[in-house]
Amino acid sequence: MNWLMEIEKIFNAMECPLAQKVRLATFMLTADAHFWWEGALQRMIDGGVQLNWDNFKRVFLEKYFPDDVRSQKEVEFLELKQGNDTVAEYAAKFDALVRYCTHYHGEGGERAKCIKFVNGLRDKYSDQLSRDLSLPDACQQ
Repeated sequence: MNWLMEIEKIFNAMECPLAQKVRLATFMLTADAHFWWEGALQRMIDGGVQLNWDNFKRVFLEKYFPDDVRSQKEVEFLELKQGNDTVAEYAAKFDALVRYCTHYHGEGGERAKCIKFVNGLRDKYSDQLSRDLSLPDACQQ
């Protein structure tokens, strides 16, 4: 997932044309990933799957970030609590894991993320926020 995000960041900086993304990304694959891609490419061609960026990402993620791993990350996020972490450490974990929970994206997602974040804080912090702020109002910003 991180490799794919870094590649897309490079593509954005380069203003890479969509038609070139697969060629450039697969050029960056090394060792086992390169050999995997040779087989995946042949299967895509044999299956009549169009070779484009969305299909590359789909087969790449199926191989290197399968559904069961994604589900584990989602559960990890849903169960995330501050515990003994500092607020900054908790926030970093929260930000790293929330991207795996698609229902926190889009309309209403920011408010839901805010509520989830506050509810995961240790009681002394979440109680203070509840007293100081109207949670629904604070989470709509």
